[in-house]
Amino acid sequence: ICCEMGRYAEAPGYLEESLRTARILHEGRMVVSVLNTLGLAALGQGDRAAARRHCAEALELANSLDNKRGSAVAANALAQIHRLEGELDAAEPLYERAVMLGRELGDRELAAVGFLNLAMVAIERGSTTRARALLGEVLTIADETGSKRAGQSALVVAAGLAALAGDWEHAARFHGVAERQAETTGSR
Repeated sequence: ICCEMGRYAEAPGYLEESLRTARILHEGRMVVSVLNTLGLAALGQGDRAAARRHCAEALELANSLDNKRGSAVAANALAQIHRLEGELDAAEPLYERAVMLGRELGDRELAAVGFLNLAMVAIERGSTTRARALLGEVLTIADETGSKRAGQSALVVAAGLAALAGDWEHAARFHGVAERQAETTGSR
């Protein structure tokens, strides 16, 4: 709850206690989940090194347990850290893995998150064609599933794509619509 509220400094105490309990009970899937959330809390506090450690451990454990959902979430989280640090070559295959696992699980929203993140990598690489194709995948998923979150996130990424193309008017419009949706839905 602390992480969802952006109260990242409060979260680690609760999460460390949860992690200890999950390890004592040998609940591997819960350990993976808590490690991913610890990574988010560390990232929220600006500690990328700790975030990387937690997410890497979560990914390794999830893979060893054949926990596909945990692997997808951990791969995405670890990729985010790589992307924030400008390590696009390390981030991209992790995002691709998250997409593949989302598809294997039949979880289109999970796949959409991976596509969005791959689109951001494409934008950072200056590849407008690839970014457009990936956004098309997200919009198809959002349309077919009715996912407002995927649609809203696609608008934010579309704003980045328009900015890359120097189309500032559309960048501002996409950003404004995304902000309006966030206000309406309470989803940021």
